[in-house]
Amino acid sequence: MQTVKTNEQLHYFTETETDQAFQVARQRKVPVLVDFWAPNCKGCKKMEQTTYQNQATLTYIAQNFVFVKYDISNHARQNLSTSPILWTPTFIVLANDGSEVRKTTGYLNSQQFLAEMEIGRAIAFLRKAQSQIALGILGTYIAGTNNKALLPEALYWAGVVAYFLHKRNAESIVPYWERLLLEYPDSAWAQRADCLDQP
Repeated sequence: MQTVKTNEQLHYFTETETDQAFQVARQRKVPVLVDFWAPNCKGCKKMEQTTYQNQATLTYIAQNFVFVKYDISNHARQNLSTSPILWTPTFIVLANDGSEVRKTTGYLNSQQFLAEMEIGRAIAFLRKAQSQIALGILGTYIAGTNNKALLPEALYWAGVVAYFLHKRNAESIVPYWERLLLEYPDSAWAQRADCLDQP
C-alpha cells in the first residue's frame, strides 16, 4: 500500500490512489473518508495546522476510515463518483462500495470534525445493512457528546437505524424521535421527525 503523510502520524491515500483506497476499505470493512482540498485553500491550510495536529483526531481517522486527501487541482487525479465539489475543504464519507453517505463543507475544528464523521460513519454502516454497528456508533455518540449542534441529527438517524434494525418496526423510532421533539423542538431535524402521530 503506497501512502504519503501530512505529518508523522496522518497516513492517507492521494487523489491518484483512490482505487487502492477502496480496496483497502473493503478489506478492513470500514468507510472511506475523502478530504477534497486545494493548494490555495485557507480552510485546508487551517485543517493541516490545527485539526490534523490533534492526536485524538489522527487516532480516530486511522481506526475508523481509509483516508484520502484529494487535491482537486491535480489533473492526473482518478475520478470519484461524488456530488460536485463547490468549495474546499469538502469532506465526503463513502461506504466502501463507493456510495456517498455524508458531505460536509468548510473548515472543522477537532470536535466538529469528529461529530460530523461519526454520523457519517454510522450512516455508512447503515448503507451496508449493518444496523447494529450503526446504532452502536450513534448510541455512543449521543451518550457522550456535548455538541448540541449535531445531537438532533444524531437522534434522528438513530431512530432511522433502529427502524431497520428491528425489521422495519415503526415503534423502534419512538424513543429517539420523542427525545428529539422534546429537547430540540425548533431544530430542522425535529421538523423532519414530526410525523410520529401519523397513522
